[in-house]
Amino acid sequence: MLAEPDPEPLLRIYGNGRVHVHYPAYMTRAGNYELQLSQPELRTLLRALATDGIIDFDQAATGHQRQQLAAQQRAASGSLIYISDSSDTVIDIRLNEYQKGPGTARVLNLKKRFTWSDLKQDARRFPQLREITNANNAAQRLETLLHRNDLVKIR
Repeated sequence: MLAEPDPEPLLRIYGNGRVHVHYPAYMTRAGNYELQLSQPELRTLLRALATDGIIDFDQAATGHQRQQLAAQQRAASGSLIYISDSSDTVIDIRLNEYQKGPGTARVLNLKKRFTWSDLKQDARRFPQLREITNANNAAQRLETLLHRNDLVKIR
């Protein structure tokens, strides 16, 4: 499994609302699936991702805050927390055009990559870090698409 070129589920959402889901060979639901989001569903999803801060996420600043909080927790409790089975959350966003809100500048050809190790655990461990909590909400929102009943197997 270490050399497996197909290590995790993959979710792609296209501008026309088409959603492509790939489950790796080792999973019960292995294969490729699709579903179609309506334009209102797609707009709601994009608006929610923007509201959750995924598009404007500052990884360096949030990572620094996380380190400070972890050090405070370690000093207060005297215990070190280590996650041995780490998982990464990766969200790639590519938009032809993005505008955060009315009166803000439009960004053309936006490319943003959000990566965070152990996002779910950090959201539980540092609930005061709103950026992490919101990023986890965004990841969970996307994850719900992996489990929708209207996914249709395509191969």
